[in-house]
Amino acid sequence: MAPSDYKNFTPKNAIVTGAAQGIGRAIALRLAADGLNLVLNDLPKQLDLLDTLIKELTSLGVKAVAYTGDITEKAINDGLVSTCVKEFGSLDVMVCNAGIAVRKDILDTTYDEFEAVLKVNFKSQWLGYNAAAEQMIKQNNGGRIIGAGSVTGKQGFAVVAAYGATKFSSRALTQSAAQEWGQYGITVNSYCPGCIRTELTCALKRLGEPEEIASAVSFFASKDSRYVTGQSLSVDGGYLYS
Repeated sequence: MAPSDYKNFTPKNAIVTGAAQGIGRAIALRLAADGLNLVLNDLPKQLDLLDTLIKELTSLGVKAVAYTGDITEKAINDGLVSTCVKEFGSLDVMVCNAGIAVRKDILDTTYDEFEAVLKVNFKSQWLGYNAAAEQMIKQNNGGRIIGAGSVTGKQGFAVVAAYGATKFSSRALTQSAAQEWGQYGITVNSYCPGCIRTELTCALKRLGEPEEIASAVSFFASKDSRYVTGQSLSVDGGYLYS
């Protein structure tokens, strides 16, 4: 298929990791409101929350299933993709939302803490991007890959060095993947919530809401974003300018 033909891409089915609560939950609800069927991932201990979310999603008229597991494992990412294809027929949108943070000075951060942040925030995104891209290329219909970034991936901040390092890495991955997979009609972007302590640290003088992050994801997932790729969009109320 020629690159110009991918303008007819219409998303129907999506995967969202880290979907049980917070931003991931808001993203799932927004994509369901947009009419997408969903495969939801989180850790097995979050299954009750996922089941509750699925009831909300299906009430919106879409289909939704849970696939629990540790997304730092390649087999789980591959399983998410195969489940989406088996249940719904295709994978059109991949949202690698899962993430964790450690708020400590560099010298106080243990090796185990650093490794955990690296695995969840970057390794899982690398695996998710790859698993999704392989399927989307096979389908030859374009696609949308969306990752969780952060303003700490654009500027370094004290006490979040480990977290920020993974987000800088995520930003590089997003840009590189966008260049490599654009020929297949796949756009790759990330959303970057602000790391905000109080309402007074951003221009809008208030904290952001998960639904406002979900709105950015909704755009990235849509056919209207077909000429937007390799971008890391700050959704931070004017906290950081770039």
